[in-house]
Amino acid sequence: MKKLILLIFALISFSTYGQNIPKLILTKQGIEPIIVQVDSINSATLYKRAMNWVQASYKNPKEVLKANIENEKIRLDGYQEKSFYRIFDIRKVEYDVSYTLEIDFKDGKYKFSFTPNQIWIDGGKVMFTLANFFDDKDINGNSYEGCKPSFEKSINDLSLNFYSYLIGKKSANDW
Repeated sequence: MKKLILLIFALISFSTYGQNIPKLILTKQGIEPIIVQVDSINSATLYKRAMNWVQASYKNPKEVLKANIENEKIRLDGYQEKSFYRIFDIRKVEYDVSYTLEIDFKDGKYKFSFTPNQIWIDGGKVMFTLANFFDDKDINGNSYEGCKPSFEKSINDLSLNFYSYLIGKKSANDW
């Protein structure tokens, strides 16, 4: 019985990890920034950990970093492969997205702003925007179904990865 109770407690703890982070949500107007509470971590520590996260997460960190105001803000331009998908007939087509990520720091919290810039497929720009995800179909009659939830999942995975790094949680591939 004690083992069962411990197992249930562990599962509840694991499932609630990261749930205190607000979710990024795509609207027709774009993606609203989120403010994440990280009590007892001052802005200087948040900034330093964020800069370490950039170094660890991006192939060419010096190239992606576009603004760097010590202890206040960083801005970077990134590229996310397989950011979302669409289903054409029975085929899953994956799209990449270039984006700007701006992170502002204050004692005990940070603001995470994700702005998508361009959608790509196979190295070429596409002719629709994220606002089209709210349309029923494209000009060829293909559905946008699956795009919005898969995109929101990928940007929230990025947000959770950042949060986990800030608070010192190791990802599954750390050793």
